Amino acid sequence: MPSEDICDTHIFNSKVWLLEQRFGEHCFDKYDELKRFFGRSLKTDPNEIAIVGSSKTGFSLTPDKNYRKFDNEKSDIDLVVVSQKLFDVFWEILLQDYHAEGKHVSNQHMTNVFRKFVSFKPFNSKHLSKDIKVWNEELGGIQSEFFTHFSISNSVNYRIYQSWAAVKLYHTKGITDLRKDI
Repeated sequence: MPSEDICDTHIFNSKVWLLEQRFGEHCFDKYDELKRFFGRSLKTDPNEIAIVGSSKTGFSLTPDKNYRKFDNEKSDIDLVVVSQKLFDVFWEILLQDYHAEGKHVSNQHMTNVFRKFVSFKPFNSKHLSKDIKVWNEELGGIQSEFFTHFSISNSVNYRIYQSWAAVKLYHTKGITDLRKDI
């Protein structure tokens, strides 16, 4: 089966391991509800939201993480957000911070932007730009609401993509690389 088909069948479907564990037969309804929650919170279409990573499959698909199982205490939730507008906002913030010698802007951020996504999880530095501080507060509020509404305490990592084509390209390459390692 081609890597693209594996992604469509197993990564981009509506089955989410974590939600299945927590909500049983209601997991699909909860996934729709979760997508609406994040869509509203981030002011984007819920159809542009997806869960990936170990919370999606129950284990990491990253070979250097040794395919470890999702850990309810330590693992995070990787959230795909497809939004040209949010991608541009975060790209601009990182660019401005980079030019202002922001220590938190790394080569990894630059590599990600090249691949048409920006990863954002709250930064723990006191040397943050005003814009990053605003987003830290915003995402912290969303995290609190998420916990209250869904009773899920795992932190959320946001991966904001420019397009679904970029999402598919990233994950298809990951599956292709994974298949080489097996």
